[in-house]
Amino acid sequence: MKTYKLLSLVILIFGLLHLLYPVFYPRPFGEELMWFLSGGISMLLSSSINYANAKSKLQVLEGLTLYCNMITTIFFIVLSIAIKEIQVVTLLIIFLITTFLSFRKKGYRGIEIAVGKLN
Repeated sequence: MKTYKLLSLVILIFGLLHLLYPVFYPRPFGEELMWFLSGGISMLLSSSINYANAKSKLQVLEGLTLYCNMITTIFFIVLSIAIKEIQVVTLLIIFLITTFLSFRKKGYRGIEIAVGKLN
């Protein structure tokens, strides 16, 4: 699962860069800036849950991570339609792979978790 941990680190770096971007390219304080910063925070949280999942065998964490990754991937699919920029497509690819790896980590149990059949 080294690739999975590496992708968690890449997502962390994207999140940090997203939070630092307004420091170098200032935007006026307002709704747009807050939405922009919330994207960075979301990536930091996604990175954290994926890294924790890579190190853990807790079934509930596996399920939460899978749901988080699926929702984030769907969001990036929609975002890549709305914003046709390389960083959005790059993150979409990263989250597609991360979602696949988090699903694969669980083996057949991942299917049961995805459809809500927890033991």
